[in-house]
Amino acid sequence: MKKLSKSFLRPAVRATAVALLLAGCSQESSMPPTAPEDSGPVPSSHPIVLPAGSVDALAAAIDAAGPHGTVVLAGGDHQESGTVTIEHPVTLVGQEGAVLIVDTAPATGFPATIEPALWVKDAGDVRILNLTLQPVAQIGGTGILVQNAEGCAIRGNTMLRHQWTVLVQDSDQVVVQGNTIEASGAWRTGDIPEADGVVVINGDRARIVGNTVSEALFNIWMCGSRGLATGNETSNGFLGFILCNVPAGAFALPDGSVVGSDIPAEHWVVVGNRSHDNLTTGILAIDGSNHNLISANECWSNGTYDIELAGDSERFGFFTPRCSSTTVLSAAFPETVIKNCGDDNRVVGGVLV
Repeated sequence: MKKLSKSFLRPAVRATAVALLLAGCSQESSMPPTAPEDSGPVPSSHPIVLPAGSVDALAAAIDAAGPHGTVVLAGGDHQESGTVTIEHPVTLVGQEGAVLIVDTAPATGFPATIEPALWVKDAGDVRILNLTLQPVAQIGGTGILVQNAEGCAIRGNTMLRHQWTVLVQDSDQVVVQGNTIEASGAWRTGDIPEADGVVVINGDRARIVGNTVSEALFNIWMCGSRGLATGNETSNGFLGFILCNVPAGAFALPDGSVVGSDIPAEHWVVVGNRSHDNLTTGILAIDGSNHNLISANECWSNGTYDIELAGDSERFGFFTPRCSSTTVLSAAFPETVIKNCGDDNRVVGGVLV
């Protein structure tokens, strides 16, 4: 398989993640996954309404709504000439047909300069709901950057043509749920070095639930610890799901910090997802990821393996250490093609190759 440069970068059987954890991750469950509760603040009863056709008006509306207020984007287009920064708890909600169009640029160098449409900065309990978010140009920069912002929720949105759709940095208990994400496919032509769907760079207890993610190099990229990915469908990317580690210094954020992951994916539960028609692997554990559970996932028509537990590798153009102590439970899908080259892993079911 061709190496990437370092600048790189059917219904599903579900399981109740809590029950799996309480059972010591020892067996599969056929119960549907439990979505996280929305415990955010109650929005204001007097929302600020942005009329259709608004131009560079969102920041002022957020300020006017105040902490724990609500901004409603009316159905129609809303244009922004650059990043909108959110620095207090607020709910942004789109009426039917609301489209937020923000002019952002992709990155081609290393580190990648992140230019987000929405930057949730130092503000917990922000909710972004029911919007269509897209760039002005055919290839956009970043859709949403959540930075140092605990308990944020991104729900029910359609996000199109971004290089990075959702980035989570130093933010715990972030919920990304029920979104449709179609990343830019320009990494295939070399116009950009990569495009990713949802990326947890650093964070604890992220919840990635019920999303449809396609066209990205890495559709869902999990780092940090104790996260849950359930009920998602990934397709038509290079990889469907990856339990990994963002390289040091990979992302240059708007505040001047240059970041990678502090730890690889640890103690994640990846359960009841579907991953198909990706160029290489449906679900990949690599780069030191450890103590993860991969259970009851339906994977098919992937280019190399449906699930791979990788050994030491240089497939991305630099060394990545093997994964370890990972459990794969695939009795529900016995035709799943599984490769196990890591250390102290456990595989039940599937077809080992």
